[in-house]
Amino acid sequence: MACNRTGSIPLVMTSPGSSGLPGSDHLDPAPLAQTFRAVSTSYKHLLFRVLLRDGIKRGRQQIDFANLAVGMMEEAWWPGFHHRLHFGVQDDVVARISAAVDQEVLRRNPEKVRRAFASVVASSGRDSLVRYVPQRFLRPWFALETRGLPDQQVDRTIEDLSRSRFSAVQPVYRVLDTGIEFHPTWIDYLERNLVIVQGWSDAL
Repeated sequence: MACNRTGSIPLVMTSPGSSGLPGSDHLDPAPLAQTFRAVSTSYKHLLFRVLLRDGIKRGRQQIDFANLAVGMMEEAWWPGFHHRLHFGVQDDVVARISAAVDQEVLRRNPEKVRRAFASVVASSGRDSLVRYVPQRFLRPWFALETRGLPDQQVDRTIEDLSRSRFSAVQPVYRVLDTGIEFHPTWIDYLERNLVIVQGWSDAL
């Protein structure tokens, strides 16, 4: 059995499905691929990187909204400021970083990045960076139920369904009042296939 670079997470080489993700006898990975097919901002990509980094790699079953928002800013900071990567006209994640912190200070002291971002993220309720993306990320799992709904109803419907149909539908996570909670089957799948899934997401 192969391991990832840390040597801590076993990698199971299962057969890839049509989604390009490893297959599984216990869940359908296709909705995960579908969630990235219609994106106008970087938010879903940044969120997924945080899910893998702060959830799967660190063995956390839950991540609160504040830490999701801080993590998304961390993931955007390096490519946004060191490589001048443009995230798109509808993205305000880099603008949030620019307004919140001194870029030159962060370049000289990158160890202060998380503390700087945490100081400007809403500590209670939901920060604007994670107001919609946790629900929209899950939409492929509830495509039928949300088809034709007015936009203002979609988020609440997905949030409710992620809880009430958590066991039956097996979304990656469910949306709680304070953050997200991973589905146990997805924890196992992502742990076993972490290196493959990371490579797949980096290539999107």
